[in-house]
Amino acid sequence: MSGMGRVGAGARATSFDVARRAGVSRASVSRAFSPGATISPALRERVLAAAAELGYRPNRIARGLNRQRSELVGLVVARLENPFRAAQVKVLTHALLAEGLRPILFEAEPEEPVEDKIELLLDYNVSGVIITSSMPPEQLCTECRERGVPLVAVDRGEKLRGVDHLDSDCEEGGRLACEILLEGGAERLVAARPVGPSHSMHRRVEAFVKLARAQGVPVEERPIGDYNYEGGRAFATALGDLAGGRARTGVFLPNDISALGCLDGLRHDPGMGSLSGLGLVGHDDIPQAGWASYRLTTIRQDLDFFASAAVELFRGRIAAPDQPARRVLVPVTLIRRETHGARP
Repeated sequence: MSGMGRVGAGARATSFDVARRAGVSRASVSRAFSPGATISPALRERVLAAAAELGYRPNRIARGLNRQRSELVGLVVARLENPFRAAQVKVLTHALLAEGLRPILFEAEPEEPVEDKIELLLDYNVSGVIITSSMPPEQLCTECRERGVPLVAVDRGEKLRGVDHLDSDCEEGGRLACEILLEGGAERLVAARPVGPSHSMHRRVEAFVKLARAQGVPVEERPIGDYNYEGGRAFATALGDLAGGRARTGVFLPNDISALGCLDGLRHDPGMGSLSGLGLVGHDDIPQAGWASYRLTTIRQDLDFFASAAVELFRGRIAAPDQPARRVLVPVTLIRRETHGARP
């Protein structure tokens, strides 16, 4: 048959080419590639066979621009170098794909203004935006609401009209960290409080300190410059004044990556050997926390719950755009390993 095969080199097959090859209308081609559209199985197979012969793939972005809502969901994410954030993005991406949605990722620096990124996403007619970085200004949130674009904020402190929130249960996380250190023999406690803004970590530290004081246990907060590996290692050095004390000490770092840095500092940096008996607990349960070289006692966030709740908030806002803002807490559980025991 003449005209068989793919279109010429450098040319991209179009829906018109597929319609001509299959002997159908362009509307039938569109229905064949639209989930849930009304089309007979035989006709769909005919269109798909013609598309395969021509090497045709539908342009989903272009289709979204021609509709009121695309299949795209924007993810605006900060601190992707943190293994926990990477794990969050992974499970969230899988959950969105399972719903027939297409995630599009923008990385933002911590506390970087995100207006330009969200405005670009709006240009693509995204179905919604999930934010783990700094919040956009209220005016942009209002524009998203008026355009029917749901916003889901993850572990953000700001409460804005029409923005749903998905937060870790920080109060429970801080409480569990305090309890396990006391169970491990700690007679005094230290909590690392981030110097910069971090809504979730500040809340964990507040819950930790509140319970310690309620139990009558001496507790102090010490600043940690940055809550990454290097920040944790520097924090270990700052604990040097605890050397020689008689009281058994337990330390809470409100995320795992800084806790691992602190552990390495205590174990390997010069002059830190006298502090090897500190009890230490982290938060998040990143994969590295379970490695044999660390065996970090920590608090696990339920990432499967997180992903399904994010999608549910997103879908619920589309179905009822004027409903009050909702807040869902992600459950946390204690992961008991080997670092929480405090020794003299």
